[in-house]
Amino acid sequence: LSDYKSASVISGSLIPHAFFLWAKEKSIKVNFFEERVNKIRLVSRIGKLIQSARFIRKMHLQVNSDLLVLAPPRHLLQMSDFVEVLKKNKVSYKILTYGVTYDYKKKFDKLFGQYLEKERLIDNQIIAQANQAHKVMLQGKEWITFDYPKYKRRKIIIDYIRKKIRAYVLEELGQIITEKLTADKILGTIKPKLLLTITDPDTKALTFIDLAKKLKIKTLSFQHGADFTSIPYSLPVSDKYIVWSYISKKCFLRNNYTNTQKHLPKVKVLIGESPFHKFIKPSKSKHHRHELNVLFLATIHFFEQGLVSYYHKQLFESLTDLDSLKLMVRTHDYQN
Repeated sequence: LSDYKSASVISGSLIPHAFFLWAKEKSIKVNFFEERVNKIRLVSRIGKLIQSARFIRKMHLQVNSDLLVLAPPRHLLQMSDFVEVLKKNKVSYKILTYGVTYDYKKKFDKLFGQYLEKERLIDNQIIAQANQAHKVMLQGKEWITFDYPKYKRRKIIIDYIRKKIRAYVLEELGQIITEKLTADKILGTIKPKLLLTITDPDTKALTFIDLAKKLKIKTLSFQHGADFTSIPYSLPVSDKYIVWSYISKKCFLRNNYTNTQKHLPKVKVLIGESPFHKFIKPSKSKHHRHELNVLFLATIHFFEQGLVSYYHKQLFESLTDLDSLKLMVRTHDYQN
């Protein structure tokens, strides 16, 4: 079993944790196999120092824009064609991103010219307000009195939830407060008519989406990956959600349910196209008409890895019986 420092409450770490709690209640001995912490390479350290130094130089917001695009650097780079379309149609827009490395900066300067970096918009006033609010919450220690009727007689589970809340307040809440205050500043100054996000419902996007709705700003999000089974926290919260194709919409609506949320209404799901994949250049390798190309898309599940690997092996073995087969395996984006 493994856990990840500062893991969000909704993260996949809850799966092994649930197993651990069940085993503890049954008095079953559990051994932990922690991941080895790799030493940070010198290049990475230098890169982070350069990044931090860049964040010292603050940016100034310019008022008014019809569209605000919020996207992480990798997605933003993949969306360069989409940004060109905005320029050609003379759409008034602003680009907001975060965690920009020096390598991304060089590419963005060439592709976009002007863009906003969230970290360079966080001023001393925001930091002071966030620290004060976080301090008050830490002093309150609300997690000590937390209770839940369903598990009232199961002390192990209640203690676990309290510990999880405490870790969340200590390690994540301060940053969330900073994000909230920064979103207030950005949306209050730019006053866009439409907010376009790429990673809805990721926490980096949710802060802006929630505030935009309060300010009566329309919200729109792009599909940025494919879900083939229901995921407890995958439903977007934007006013409209653009999928890549008719098949994508059909697939999304088939898995459009969670344990905590209602179905996303069909009228909120719009058919568009992917803004990410046009940048892929055609392969120079020769294509043979008689050759069967198979692209296997998969997200690696760290829990029950042995069982998943078994069925993957069964699949690959069955495909090897086919003549002239070319098999390409691609995992989920964040595992590349």
